[in-house]
Amino acid sequence: MLDGSFRPAELADRTDRITARLEEEGLDLVVHLPTQVAEFVADHEDRIGHVHVNDNREATDEHLPVGAGDIDFETVLGAFSPDWEGTFTLEVSTSSYPYLRQSKAELDAML
Repeated sequence: MLDGSFRPAELADRTDRITARLEEEGLDLVVHLPTQVAEFVADHEDRIGHVHVNDNREATDEHLPVGAGDIDFETVLGAFSPDWEGTFTLEVSTSSYPYLRQSKAELDAML
């Protein structure tokens, strides 16, 4: 949200740095720093329209069902306000419908 505290060039630079860090360390940030990610979500919720969701153990991108790994979804997803109108996509690497249903049920329980 622009509140006048940044000039456009500073805001663009800050956004580029945050985006680069998320691209480089995104998974590691979510796994190990959920509070900071939740703060980012709360601060920039109005600019987030879609979120890909999957669980992982440590910093490997396993695309596990929600609840099967180490990600603190309650902290991260709890940062979204109840009136957020974005969408979620489950990114679960499986062809097992029971795993997909489990993942959806876990996500639904947190929202």
